[in-house]
Amino acid sequence: MALCFSMNSYSQNFKVCEEELPDRSFISDGQDHQVLLRYNKITKLNIVFYPQFRYRLVLCCHDKSLPVEFKLMDTKGSIHYTNANKDYIRTWDFQFTSIMNAIVELKLADTHIKEENVEIFISYQTFKNL
Repeated sequence: MALCFSMNSYSQNFKVCEEELPDRSFISDGQDHQVLLRYNKITKLNIVFYPQFRYRLVLCCHDKSLPVEFKLMDTKGSIHYTNANKDYIRTWDFQFTSIMNAIVELKLADTHIKEENVEIFISYQTFKNL
């Protein structure tokens, strides 16, 4: 008989990212959005956002100075946000007025880094929590 155990990486990486997640009024979406980014490759995540919530998206990796570019686009390719022109900031708060089927696109912005493990934390607030 074999026993398998898994550990949620959220708790491990949370300690690395604690200073990037100071506002405890946001509730985690409970998903593990962990990706391995590779040089010159784009990684895409499909995520649905709902209008009754305010969201916070936070990128986290062990190297806090590593520039990671992210874009949030709709399914037609229209870019709603990019951090490329904001010094690759890792936190973004946002809200949509209708349901948004979104694509979060990530890539390494430093050509000297070959790969990096990145955690994307998505959390939300309801209107009564604001």
